[in-house]
Amino acid sequence: MRSIGDNIDQALSAEMNRAEFLKACGVILLAAVGISGVVKALTAAQPKSSPAKPKAGAYGGRAFGE
Repeated sequence: MRSIGDNIDQALSAEMNRAEFLKACGVILLAAVGISGVVKALTAAQPKSSPAKPKAGAYGGRAFGE
């Protein structure tokens, strides 16, 4: 059984093209964050809020020309 350091050295010395590199980065990211964390981040509900209504005496509280 090889040590983690040997595995890292082998991975860093391997020739790969851009697509293989991006796949490896994606796998490492999923391993670090976890699949459930990625799914939760992608499906997080954004709170729906309406814009605040300005006060009548404040800037922008009336229509133009009033």
